[in-house]
Amino acid sequence: MRKVKDLKKKVLLIDINFMKTKSILLELSNKKIRYLNSTKVKKTLFNLYVSNCLKTIEKELNTLKKQQKPESFHQLRVQVKKIRALFHFINSIYSYPGGIRILKPIFKKAGQIRELQINSKLLQKLHNPPLSMVKDMARKENNDQRLFIKNIPVYIDIVKRLDMIFDAPLYLPKKKTAKKYFQKQIRKASNKFNKGSKKGLHQLRTQLKTLMYVYKALPDNIQKSLNLNASHVNKLQHRLGLWHDTYSAIGFFSNQHFRDKKNFITKLKARNRELYRDILYANLKMKKS
Repeated sequence: MRKVKDLKKKVLLIDINFMKTKSILLELSNKKIRYLNSTKVKKTLFNLYVSNCLKTIEKELNTLKKQQKPESFHQLRVQVKKIRALFHFINSIYSYPGGIRILKPIFKKAGQIRELQINSKLLQKLHNPPLSMVKDMARKENNDQRLFIKNIPVYIDIVKRLDMIFDAPLYLPKKKTAKKYFQKQIRKASNKFNKGSKKGLHQLRTQLKTLMYVYKALPDNIQKSLNLNASHVNKLQHRLGLWHDTYSAIGFFSNQHFRDKKNFITKLKARNRELYRDILYANLKMKKS
C-alpha cells in the first residue's frame, strides 16, 4: 500500500485538473495487490495483451525523451485506446470493476500535441502559408512537448505500476457471448450512423475502433465465429478518422485569422464533404456484405 500512496503523490505532480486522485487511489488499492508481492503470476491472454500495450507505451515514452517523433505521440494514444477497448469488453462480459483513468493525462496531453501537428501540417500545404501563424503553432507545440517530456519519468512509473497490478479474468468468454457483444455494438454503431450528426459520426468512429481493437485481441477461433467483415469495418473507421481530422481542423482554423483563410476553409469543407460521401458508400457496402 505504501507504493500506491507514493504513486498518488506523483500523480498530483502531473495535472490536478485531469486527475481525481481519490478515485485513482481507490481504483489502484482495489486491485489484487498480490501481484506486487507475488513472484509467480499466471498471465492470461488479456493480461498479456494489456502488458504488451503498456510496454509499447513505455518504449514510446523512452523514445520521446531522445527524439520527439509525431508517430510516437500517435502510438501512445493508439495503445491507450487498445487497453480502453479491452476494458470495455471485459466490463461488458465479466462486469469487471476497473478502468484506466490513470492513463488519461498521457492520452490527453499526447492528443493536444498530435492535434497541433496535424493542423500545422494542413496549414503548411497552402501555397503561401501564414508564417507568423506557423511559427506560433510550432512554438506552442514545442512548449507542450517540453512539459510532456518533463513528466515522462512519472508517466513511466505509472505505466509500470499499472502493468504490475492489472488482473484480467482468467478465462476467455464463450463464442456465443462474444458474438452477442459484437452484435450489440454493431447495432449501437448503426444507430449512431443513422442519426447523421457530427457528434454521432465521431461516436461511431470511436465504437468501430473499439470493435476492431477487441477483435484483434481475441484468439483466431473466436474471431472466426464472429463472422465480422473486419476489412470493411476497418476501412470505414479509417475514413471516419480522416473525416474527423478535417472536421476538427475546420473548427480550429475558423477561429484563427490569417491570409487566404476563406479559400483554405472552403477547401477543407469540400474535402470533408468528399470524405462523408466515402463514408456513406463504405457503410452501404458493409450492410450489403
